[in-house]
Amino acid sequence: MPGDGITTSYSTYPSMIAGVTAWNQINGTRGKYMSGYLGDTISLDRLTLNLAARWDRQSSSVRAYSQAGNPALPDLLPDLSGQAADEAIVWNSITPRLGLTYALTDDRKTLARASYATFASQMNAGQAGLFSTVGSFRGCTSTT
Repeated sequence: MPGDGITTSYSTYPSMIAGVTAWNQINGTRGKYMSGYLGDTISLDRLTLNLAARWDRQSSSVRAYSQAGNPALPDLLPDLSGQAADEAIVWNSITPRLGLTYALTDDRKTLARASYATFASQMNAGQAGLFSTVGSFRGCTSTT
């Protein structure tokens, strides 16, 4: 398979270590992202408040796959298959938003403003790849 390789080295003479590496050519993950925002504005004379919250739902899934083994080394690199794992990782986040505006003068030409918000990290779409039954396969043998 392209990208596969065999490396050899001596640990102590006459023992040789052979490492066989095969990179997983067929693996897939899927990410889903949903969000919603709810907010309101409240005015009290010179004070205006903006209150809101954002909801985020993020998930990562592993898709089913199969990968042919290496015909030259079927014992070390057999055929592999993996099952799907829908929504293996799910994050739900609610983050606040707050805005404040205050008119410092009666004519409302001079304003003081402040805001506060927190933000959720975005999940990598491939995050669930660690749940894959087979990622990349590395087999090693030692001969004497």
